[in-house]
Amino acid sequence: MSEEGSEPASITFSPEELPVAIRGKDVNESVSVTVPGTISSLTVVLSGEYAQSEIVLDVSSSGFIITGKYVAGWEDVFTYVEANESDQTDTPKTAVDIPNVPPDKNLYDLNQDKKQSIFVDYEVTVVFENAETMTEETLVATLTHQVDNDLEAIRLFMDNYNYNGGEL
Repeated sequence: MSEEGSEPASITFSPEELPVAIRGKDVNESVSVTVPGTISSLTVVLSGEYAQSEIVLDVSSSGFIITGKYVAGWEDVFTYVEANESDQTDTPKTAVDIPNVPPDKNLYDLNQDKKQSIFVDYEVTVVFENAETMTEETLVATLTHQVDNDLEAIRLFMDNYNYNGGEL
C-alpha cells in the first residue's frame, strides 16, 4: 500500500522534452515511457488538426517513435482555379493548409501564415500494474513537441507543385 502523503503514480518520458522540429523537415524521435510498474498497454494519439501532418507513430510496449514531417498546423491560404484557367474564366477557390491543396490546379495567390511556432500534443495513455499497490492503473499524460516555421516549407511546396496538371 502507498504511504499517506506519497506522490501519485505518474508517467515519465525520456527525453522529457523533444528537440524542436522544423516544419516540412524530417523528424525521427524516439521516446521511452516509464511508470512505476509493468506496462500492459500503451497508446499514443496525435491531437486534432495536426493529425493531417505526415507523421507516423510506431508504438511499442515501452515507448514510441515519431517519424515523418509536420506539414499541418499553419493557416496558409492558397487561391486557385482549375488547370489552364484564370480567375477571369473560373471561380476562384481557396484551400487552407498544405495538406488541403488539391493537385494539378492553377495556384495564383498565397497568403502565407508567418506564425513562428506551433505546439503539437501527443496524448499518451498507459495501462500498467502498479508495483507498489499491485493494482491495475491507467494514466494519461501529454508530451508536447514544438515545431518552428522556417518559412522554407512553403517555398519547397510551391517549387514542387504540379501547376496546370503539368501543362504550360
